[in-house]
Amino acid sequence: MIVHVSTGSSYDAGGVALVSRLINRSLADYSEKTDIPYRILDLGAPHPHLTDPNAVFFSGNKVGLGLAMYRWHLTRPDSVFILSHIGISRAYALIPSDWQHPSALIFYGIDAWKKMTGLRKRMLNDAQLVLSISEFTLDRARHFNPDFPDAKILHLSLEERAPTDEVDLALLEQVGKDFLLIVGRMAASQQHKGHDQLIEAMPIILRQCPRAQLVIAGKGDDMTRLQEKAVSLNVAENVIFTGFISEATRDALYNRCRALVMPSTGDGFGLVYLEAMTYKKPCIALKNGSAREVVVDGEAGILIDEQSAEAIAEAALTLLKDDALCQRLGEAGYQRYHNTFSWPMFNARFQGYMDELLSARR
Repeated sequence: MIVHVSTGSSYDAGGVALVSRLINRSLADYSEKTDIPYRILDLGAPHPHLTDPNAVFFSGNKVGLGLAMYRWHLTRPDSVFILSHIGISRAYALIPSDWQHPSALIFYGIDAWKKMTGLRKRMLNDAQLVLSISEFTLDRARHFNPDFPDAKILHLSLEERAPTDEVDLALLEQVGKDFLLIVGRMAASQQHKGHDQLIEAMPIILRQCPRAQLVIAGKGDDMTRLQEKAVSLNVAENVIFTGFISEATRDALYNRCRALVMPSTGDGFGLVYLEAMTYKKPCIALKNGSAREVVVDGEAGILIDEQSAEAIAEAALTLLKDDALCQRLGEAGYQRYHNTFSWPMFNARFQGYMDELLSARR
């Protein structure tokens, strides 16, 4: 028995929920191949995106989730556990060590970029398999925790499903084509994606490409401040804030843009790079961030040395002025996605780790 313990898997719950959905899908496929049963313990509320009869929802009841985990330990001695977020590990770590079944713990960016203490540290040390979504995330975790246990890499993928919501046609008419695009939440507490520097780059870009546009897709409590910055730099007419957009609108923006520009310093992986690559769009990203594992410099995009307006503008102008380069990088990124990050690649990686975890059973 494989038990997947998840913080939630609905479509509106962000990247961690997407990883949970990828794992659920892979487990269903693995069970069909091996006849090994599985169960999903989901801390979130029931939702139409997960109709698997093996799923049990706890609607935020952490005590109920913890008790369910204990019951599985007591009643299914053959079970192994997948914890798809380090926060869940605190409940799991309350189980006495001599009761614990083999477990795999998946960790992401910011969650692991601090000193691990108490129950979290114990769970890390007790887990038979620790999986990081990138080498970058693992390196940062080791910076804060020199004794961080051995870990393996589980690069992510996309669900590769068609959106079911509507396209905002009025927005598409407003933005036109060949714009620079950044996709991501604008949070005052996490100003690492490069929104500020990208807006600061626009005056430089506009001197050489007066009709250039920047589309900032997403919402967040920092959006008003960024809008005011665009006004103060006299680029508001060339910077479009979309606010919340549907998945269908997001995909249409990728299809119409010139390039994705997200020089993030704090993303543990960067799913938006994969999204752009599936639409054959080059990416501008930071050389010393997680993007270096996704976007090969000069192959699928341009990696810049620093998160500065000048570096961003130079890379953006290169792509805005060179149609052939954009096409070449976009095609190469598309091939890289399918050869390295597509669903079959993720599924094979994850199921290989499941083989390893199951072999650790007593």
